[in-house]
Amino acid sequence: LFFVTIVTYQYYRIDKTNREIDFFRNKIRLELLPYLEKKYNPSIKNLLAKTTGNLADDYDFINWKAQEVMIKNCLFENDNVRIDVKKIKEMHPALQKQVLRQAILQIKGNLKDVESSHIEEILKIVKSNKGKNQRVGFKGLKVMRKGDIIQISV
Repeated sequence: LFFVTIVTYQYYRIDKTNREIDFFRNKIRLELLPYLEKKYNPSIKNLLAKTTGNLADDYDFINWKAQEVMIKNCLFENDNVRIDVKKIKEMHPALQKQVLRQAILQIKGNLKDVESSHIEEILKIVKSNKGKNQRVGFKGLKVMRKGDIIQISV
């Protein structure tokens, strides 16, 4: 298995809605950013752009590492994946979440409607000391823990 993260850059278009503050993004761009530039930091846009770039690099590294870890620790069969609970628990929290996202992406084909709260729900099952057999379902996915194995299937 090999995964590639593709980043696309889109150029913005200007239309009549760009000047309307009815949209949250426009309100930030037209009101909040100028206020922050004037009152706090004239270079706020550059600072935010650099921060965004750094976060993108960090995310890219976590994603790359998660793919490497997933290849070593996940067993894929048809439309399901099995992961050793002990292996997940040994991972850094950021890596746990990204490995689960990547595993879901692999079996589902997309992450549409899979939210952070769903990933957190899976992690609750992973970390749980209650009965060893647990199940949860959401957005077309079934998550089951039997002993020390988490199985996610579509």
